[in-house]
Amino acid sequence: MRRWVRSAGLAVVTSAALVVAASTAASANTSMSSSNKAPKIEWIAPLTLLDGEVAWFRAWVTDEDGTAITYHWDLGDGTTFSGSAATGGTPPLLHTYDTSGTYVVELTVDDGVGGVTSASVTVVVLDLPVGETGLLRNRGSATSGTEQCITANTYVPYIAVSLAPCDWSGVEQWTFVDGTFRGVNSGMCLTAPDSVVVNGVLFIEYCYGGGRQQWRPENLGSDGSFRIRNVERDLCMDLTSYHLGSPVTLYPCYGAASQRWSR
Repeated sequence: MRRWVRSAGLAVVTSAALVVAASTAASANTSMSSSNKAPKIEWIAPLTLLDGEVAWFRAWVTDEDGTAITYHWDLGDGTTFSGSAATGGTPPLLHTYDTSGTYVVELTVDDGVGGVTSASVTVVVLDLPVGETGLLRNRGSATSGTEQCITANTYVPYIAVSLAPCDWSGVEQWTFVDGTFRGVNSGMCLTAPDSVVVNGVLFIEYCYGGGRQQWRPENLGSDGSFRIRNVERDLCMDLTSYHLGSPVTLYPCYGAASQRWSR
């Protein structure tokens, strides 16, 4: 099956943002000095991926004592990798997760003389297959008795999108490609408003790929839902109500049911 693939945002994850455990306890190695300091870890990791997207991990390790280090990656899906290096950058590690879900990735480094540091970060993989046209269902709307989907019932640009009962008609089908949601019937892209306005209404426009048409699904829910953030506006798709015909708007991302979407 083909997958949706787009470049992941990479986060520089420092020790302050990680779950870190360090130990410099004495060991059987008699050459270890009691003043030995454990290595420090800073690393680059993707925090959200699309299913099938290649994850790129790399660590930067410093050790005040200047000793070489060994390192061990546990990628959270049963995959592990070990190696050794002088302090500094470890070789880049590329990995693709086979299934969506939440994975705890852990890196452990050892300076060989009793200094051991471990750090972990959570990576979320969203289930968004490439090339499969699908709906954009609002999960919160089901509480109103009818699950509703984003619809663009027009071929005219600059017309607002709204909610309608999910029926798999062409006006409700969208393809995610190059970071954009393209309407199957209209051939146009979901677009954020020109200005940063809370509750600004989304509309369709000819696809040009700019920041207002760039969307980032993120934050997988336990029910498989996700919120959708606009790259330029840094706001999420939301609803002001679950009434049929209600417009789809932008609002600060906070994960309420009205911001939860699925395919």
